[in-house]
Amino acid sequence: MLDIDVKDSPTGFDKLEALGFPFAFSTPTVHTPSGGSHGYFAVPDPPIRNTNGQRGRGIGPQLDWRACGGYVIAPSPGSGYEWDPHLGIDTPMLEVPEALLPKETSSHKPGTPPEAVPGLSAYGQAALDGAGRDILAAPHGEQEATLNGRCYWIGQLSAWGEIPRTFALDVLRYAARQLVCYDPSRPWSTLELERKVNTAFAAGMRHPRGPRHG
Repeated sequence: MLDIDVKDSPTGFDKLEALGFPFAFSTPTVHTPSGGSHGYFAVPDPPIRNTNGQRGRGIGPQLDWRACGGYVIAPSPGSGYEWDPHLGIDTPMLEVPEALLPKETSSHKPGTPPEAVPGLSAYGQAALDGAGRDILAAPHGEQEATLNGRCYWIGQLSAWGEIPRTFALDVLRYAARQLVCYDPSRPWSTLELERKVNTAFAAGMRHPRGPRHG
C-alpha cells in the first residue's frame, strides 16, 4: 500500500507529479482523515518492504510504502478512512510502477566493514552499532541467542524505517562473520551464519517497532 501524506508542503501528491504520475491511480484507493490517500497495489515479485519518506530505500517525502512487515488501517465505521466511491475494494489492483519501487543501494563488499548510508537515523545508527558490538562480545554459550536477539531487534527497527534494510543486513552479516568459534570441531560456516541473520531479521521485520516503544 502506498501511503500518500499531505501533512506538509510539498505534499506526497506533489512528489508523485514530479515523478511523472497523476493524482490518482486506477487501483483500490482509500481516503484518509488528513486528506491523504492509500493506494493498494499487487504484491511485486520479489515482495517489497516498508519505506519511510525519502530515508534509505524511500521514494520521496510523504510517500511511504506499507508492505511486508507493516500494517495499515482499513476503512471501518468511525475510523475516518473511506474507500473512494469510484476506486473501491473491488477495483483490480495495479502492478507497482517500476519508478515507485523502493531503492536498493547496497555496494558492500564482504569482509569489509559497511560504511554508513543516507537515510540512517541517529537512533538507528546507535542501535545498529550497539547490536554489532553485542554480537561480537557475546561469550561462549550465548553467541547464538545474542545473534538472534539483536538481528530480530534491528529487523523491527528497519521495518519501522529507522535503518535501511540492505545496510542493516550488511552490518549484521559482517558482525556475524567475525564471531569467535569456541568449538573448533564444529565451526560455523558463512552460509550458516548468514542464514541465522536472515531468519531472525525477517522475523523482526514482521513486527515493526520504533524508538517510542522503548
